[in-house]
Amino acid sequence: MADQNFIITIRVTQDNAQANGASTNIVEAYILESETMLPATKLDIVFSVNGNAIIKENNSPLFRTSTDGNGKAVINITNTVSESITVKTYILNDPNQLETKEINFLPTSDKLKITSIHNRNHTFTAEQPTIAWAGASFTIETTGGSGDLDWKVEGAVAEVDIESLNNSSAGITIKSHQYQAVKIVVTDKITSDHDDFSFFIKLYIAPSLDKTRTLSQAINLHDDALLSPINYLDIHKEWGDLTVYPQWSLGTSPEQKILSTDIIETDAVNLAEFWTNEYSTLGKATVANIKDGTFRYSEHGSFTKHFHAYRSGRNLIK
Repeated sequence: MADQNFIITIRVTQDNAQANGASTNIVEAYILESETMLPATKLDIVFSVNGNAIIKENNSPLFRTSTDGNGKAVINITNTVSESITVKTYILNDPNQLETKEINFLPTSDKLKITSIHNRNHTFTAEQPTIAWAGASFTIETTGGSGDLDWKVEGAVAEVDIESLNNSSAGITIKSHQYQAVKIVVTDKITSDHDDFSFFIKLYIAPSLDKTRTLSQAINLHDDALLSPINYLDIHKEWGDLTVYPQWSLGTSPEQKILSTDIIETDAVNLAEFWTNEYSTLGKATVANIKDGTFRYSEHGSFTKHFHAYRSGRNLIK
């Protein structure tokens, strides 16, 4: 085959590996017979690398192999030095028939790890959040890794959105109630390191902000689904001041702008106060302050009006 001509194509299927002696860049060579344009099968070829790189198949900078039935051969390359190197592929019996390609090895970094899951107010503890609403969002932070990350959702794929924010974090948005555990998996595309975080929403809630209402009006709308004082305490522990979230504050979305006229006409003392399901026939009710997590007694006659929130869908917590 010394007199036969070939077409050599090199494809880099994995680049920018860390120079840690273990992570690999992957290079494929495809060889065609130039006359027939058919794959050159069982053809003896040689791969070589320069710099400090090593071909993993034989722990050497030089590797002899043969093409497979598709005219392809593959090598894995490691390095302990951060540098750009050249991969050369040539025909064993005719070294002048060759092709080259440059690949890169990056400085080493710590192993990829999720270090923080937080909302606008609090850092979640283990297994949180357990309470959420449509549009609730939080951020996952990582350290280590190459910065080339892949994020995905396992479980409630349709109910949760994930968006890469930068080379170390992602934003999670809950779109609707999940009835199963959700796992967020982050994978380093270069090193293949991965980490994950799981949560399960046990209480799915919704604020009613179309207008302030009397307690009896709120009960007529949502009956025994009104949130309890304990619910509000748990929400505040996980999410803090709810007024910083668009779904709980006024004038932050088109449907909420209609509130302004109605609110002026009510005698709501504090627009951060919400009715709870704790009330008596003597005209007293407990209202929750969604800003600071406190409670007070309020009259619940026909003139006192507040917002309210309620449990939505099937919940494990009441």
